[in-house]
Amino acid sequence: MTIGHIIATVLIGIIAAAARAAQGSWFFPGPIFALYWFVQALLSLVDEQFRTSPETLYWIAGTCLVLAIANYVGGGRVEPVRPGQERRVQIEHQLPLLVVGTIGSALFLILSEARGVRLSVEAAPAWIQILLMFNYFTTFVAGVSAASASRAKTVLFLLPLLPPLALSILTTGRLAFLLPLLYWIGGFISVRIVERGGRLKAFKPKLLLGVLAGAVLAALFVNIIHDFRRVSVIGSSASDRVRAFERVLTNAVSHEESEDARRTILGQIYSFDYYLTRQLASPEPPRWGTVMFRGPLIALGYDVPRLPFESFEMTPGYLWNTYTILRPPITDFGLLGSLGFWAAVGVVQGFAYRRARRGRLYWLIVIAWFYVELPLIGGLFFSYNIINLAHVIAAVYLAIAGRWVTDGRRIRPTTGRRHRRSSGELVATAAYGWGIR
Repeated sequence: MTIGHIIATVLIGIIAAAARAAQGSWFFPGPIFALYWFVQALLSLVDEQFRTSPETLYWIAGTCLVLAIANYVGGGRVEPVRPGQERRVQIEHQLPLLVVGTIGSALFLILSEARGVRLSVEAAPAWIQILLMFNYFTTFVAGVSAASASRAKTVLFLLPLLPPLALSILTTGRLAFLLPLLYWIGGFISVRIVERGGRLKAFKPKLLLGVLAGAVLAALFVNIIHDFRRVSVIGSSASDRVRAFERVLTNAVSHEESEDARRTILGQIYSFDYYLTRQLASPEPPRWGTVMFRGPLIALGYDVPRLPFESFEMTPGYLWNTYTILRPPITDFGLLGSLGFWAAVGVVQGFAYRRARRGRLYWLIVIAWFYVELPLIGGLFFSYNIINLAHVIAAVYLAIAGRWVTDGRRIRPTTGRRHRRSSGELVATAAYGWGIR
């Protein structure tokens, strides 16, 4: 470890603290993005095997600074919630929708199994594949609903996670459950931020214990799914797989699996360092959106081949091909262009917060998107049309069924502009509009 590593890591921490002081909450994209990378930078210093160059840490610090400034420009500081003026988000017809959505998610798995589709290696037919949209749309709405529900009802809003969990187990795909779970969390956090003006206590003991417990359970789940990969899912029935999974669960965690977890936790910046070092030495031509926006481009009729996997030896005998969420913007727009992308993300996220606070609740899906992408090691962005469709449907649903209420009364959405009446009183104009990008 050199003084350069220490200075760069401290710089990222200072950016996180300054963004928090400027915006008044850790949960805004600017502060939480920098905080996330500050923790990753600290982890990269733990093990000499995953030590990175100081230049990579400085690049991450610059990216965090750009996003933090842009987020402040777009959203400003948190809006205080005055006593007696508390508002909450209310979703109409939520229970029927969650029932239908959960059934739709289950049908995707049932029909795929019934037709013998090997989901681990091939896609289901289009008329079945469309049902996969419910895995993301329904869990997002469930998280939104749970944020304003009583604790007793919160358990009910966890039920839409069961079909994705079953899908993850039967196909041995970790992302099949992780992504719907992140949409549930993203919906929950986005509502809490908007309802409380961003003023959530990030370091309450109860919250920290909950995060720690969640991390432990997530690590356990990842290890279990990793073990399940030893089970052949091709050509075997669901009952055969279940019996095989039962045998796997009785085995102890192997040294190989603990090493895999170690690489995943400590090696994120190390993998990005591998990519960035080569990009700085020999920049590749930008792909101009064909990585992050591959899904919409295909929908528009363009032939966009998938970016080939590039693996490197992270540790002796172990190949790794994921280079963190920071890589796709560089691949698409170049080094400087990626900073422009993160600046746009910061501005849009700040704008979405302001619009949602004024009653345009369809912006909640835009806010939630950030919290879904942040913990994904490689990021998905907009490369899958089935997820993009879930975004659009979620926005339309919230535009129709989402309401601000206070004391049981509905509050009409406003544009935030004020006009003066002849009597001199100020009134907020109300107008519905679409903000779907």
